Amino acid sequence: MSNSINKLQNFETKVRRQCADHLSTPSLFRLLSRREANQARAIAYEAAASLGAPGDATAPERLEAALAAITEVIESDAAESPGTALYVQARLRAALGRVDEARQSLARVFLFPDRNLSHALARRFELDLMEPSK
Repeated sequence: MSNSINKLQNFETKVRRQCADHLSTPSLFRLLSRREANQARAIAYEAAASLGAPGDATAPERLEAALAAITEVIESDAAESPGTALYVQARLRAALGRVDEARQSLARVFLFPDRNLSHALARRFELDLMEPSK
């Protein structure tokens, strides 16, 4: 478990460094959202917001669209990894300020098999949501 969390922390550090290198351009959101669209939107939003990025990186309508898309996947039972989809849903809900709904999504992650580190990611995000600034 500790190894998985360390990998996650290293990944987050790498993403933050890469985002910091690209924050001077409004293409950050577009760059990240091309890959793994819904999860990338949540990560791009949080990275841009935490580093104070201007522009369309924090566009709520894009986050709402991503949330609607991932919710549709979850509700249709079409997700190959429902735990990961619920984790993404939680990240998007939190980015939109819906922390209580994000916690509900995170609680459901553990009802499914741990794929793509979904349990470790959810546990880590639960801790983040406990911080006073969230």
